[in-house]
Amino acid sequence: MIGLMLNQMKMAQSKIWMFLYHVRWTGKCWIIYNFVRYEFDLQFEIPATYPATPIEMELPELDGKTHKMYRGGKICLDIHFAPLWAKHQPKLGIAHALASALGPWLAAEIPVLAD
Repeated sequence: MIGLMLNQMKMAQSKIWMFLYHVRWTGKCWIIYNFVRYEFDLQFEIPATYPATPIEMELPELDGKTHKMYRGGKICLDIHFAPLWAKHQPKLGIAHALASALGPWLAAEIPVLAD
């Protein structure tokens, strides 16, 4: 807490912006398919090269259950989302990654896994 207050004071005095890298974010994501709600744990880490590199999202519960996934439950976003991120990278943020990458991935993969 004290370190955060010191950083805020430095930012106010010298206009230095603080970026948080290598911070692990966790939460839940869900999708409704055929009137059934599927909920999964979601975690991601902001890479050191952010915002030049997109965020790699992980769904550990689905690890190994689909081909469009890497080890550790990281979802495959290379083919479709990485070019979009590269084109608009200074403007896109975490919310864009969740809406433009995770949402379509869940919509494509969960019906296959559920049926």
